[in-house]
Amino acid sequence: MDESVLQLLDEHDWTKTIYALSAYVISLCRWKKIALPSGVEESDIAMQAIEKVYTGERNWNPGQEPDLLRYLKGVARSLVSNELRLAGATVLPLDDESVVEPNVSFDLDQELYFRQVNKEIAVQMIGDPVCAIIYKGFKDGMTLQEISQEYMIDIGDIRNGRRRLHRIAVKVIDQLSKGT
Repeated sequence: MDESVLQLLDEHDWTKTIYALSAYVISLCRWKKIALPSGVEESDIAMQAIEKVYTGERNWNPGQEPDLLRYLKGVARSLVSNELRLAGATVLPLDDESVVEPNVSFDLDQELYFRQVNKEIAVQMIGDPVCAIIYKGFKDGMTLQEISQEYMIDIGDIRNGRRRLHRIAVKVIDQLSKGT
């Protein structure tokens, strides 16, 4: 992967992207009336999309597609399609009234969801000061490099903390999507 793309990924505000991408995958599955195979959650699809871009398995070209979230949504759609085709996902009979088409504005629901996710993530980070610093930095619009410099924490520790934060976010989103 090109070093400049990796730097863009490191500097990206992942907190909002993880929430938005996870909400998109949930909405996509509802809109397409898809029940993913057992053991696969919508948040797993969102994190797989991010991982595929980060590892270079999916090549994001900022020159062609400057909107990373939009690119990740395409990767997530592909992953959902693959799950449907390969792993035996099923189509559910859902009420049409409960289905929200992706990209349709549902700001109030999204805002309430984000607040609940923020609250749950804060609870999960108790005892992990590096993770809490990274989360605060993301909320303040800082990059990983800026967080490292501002708080004088090694960039390797910051990257490891970001991974822990991703795991926490996935766990929280998974719990909230199940209603637990």
